[in-house]
This record gives sequence, C-alpha cells and structure tokens, in this order.
Amino acid sequence: MIKAADTRHIGRFKSDLGLTESNEPINILYVTAHPDDETMFFSPSILTLQTFQWYPDIDSCSGSQWDPEQVARHISESVDKWDINVLITFDSYGVSGHSNHISCYLGVEHYLKHFSRRRLVAYRLKSVSLLQKYCWPLGLRLFNPFQKREQNEHSSPSIKFFNPKPSATLYAMELHESQLVWFRRIYMSLSQYVHWNELEKIEGC
Repeated sequence: MIKAADTRHIGRFKSDLGLTESNEPINILYVTAHPDDETMFFSPSILTLQTFQWYPDIDSCSGSQWDPEQVARHISESVDKWDINVLITFDSYGVSGHSNHISCYLGVEHYLKHFSRRRLVAYRLKSVSLLQKYCWPLGLRLFNPFQKREQNEHSSPSIKFFNPKPSATLYAMELHESQLVWFRRIYMSLSQYVHWNELEKIEGC
C-alpha cells in the first residue's frame, strides 16, 4: 500500500513500532468523525506524509454519540483490510469537546485494549488552549512546536508537523462547500490545526 521514503517522521514511527531495522511499510489509518475533519484538523500531518509519498487512509464515521465497542469493531475491520500499523485520531478532549471527536478517541482506546492482535502504534492530536487554537502565528512564538522540551513523567512523546502547503488545505476545504461559512474561513486562516499539528503517542499500545 505504501512505499515510504526514509524520513525523520517515518523513522520515528518505525522506532515506536520496533521496526528500525525492518523494510516493512508503514500503513496509516486516520480515525475521524466527519468528512471535513482531515482538512480542518489533520492537514499538516497528512500533507507532510504525502510529501514523502505516504498515502494515509482516512476512516470517517458520522452520527451522534457512539458506542466505543462499535467504533473499535469498525477500526478493526479497516486495520485488517489495509494491514494498518499506525492509527491517528483525536485526543480525549477532541479539539473542542465535540462528542463525536471524543468518541473516535474512545473507540481507538477500546480497540487497543480489546481488539488489537498485531504490532501497532497509535497517536492522538493534542488539543490546545483557545488562544493557541486561534492565534497560530502567536503560538509559533509563545508555544513553539519545534522547540525541544524536556519530557516529564506525565507527558507523552510527540511528533510535530508543519503544513507544507496551506493553500492545498484551503482548496480541500472548498470542496466541503456547505461547511465553508464565513467563520470557518476565519478559522482556516488563524487556526493552529490548519498550520501545524502535534501528535502524542497513546501510551500502553
């Protein structure tokens, strides 16, 4: 499915999987709640990985609150079908407290605890403060995503992605015409999630 180049990000995924000396490909599944989630929240990581010839699959669900076991079963089907070894989803706050986003995280967590039968690693998109969310240039100065920080006992190892082509993100959002109302245009200009992502490893997987 993927013939990946040897980049810093690929090396990190392989290290977390214990595949540093292996030529085994890395197959990524994004678990999101809505069709435009990959554009509004995950485009920095998706576009970066695509720059290096990665082709992530995006598993989208829709509806209200979901049973974690049902979400986990859906994930399990996709993992087996596409030979997935990296999962990426929201964190327990879901960027904005959105119940569907939180359901994605709980579903991935349930899958890792009760369904996973293979070597697999999972990451969550780190939720940030309101100031950081809507003032990404300020965030780069005050909350530099590329600054090396000490990992304490309560923090999770993270990977940072800077959006290599914000114009591509805006174009992708324009395909969701019904969703691109005036306040989302402001969001697309100012949001950290459009310009850079921080993915934290979900521990215990």
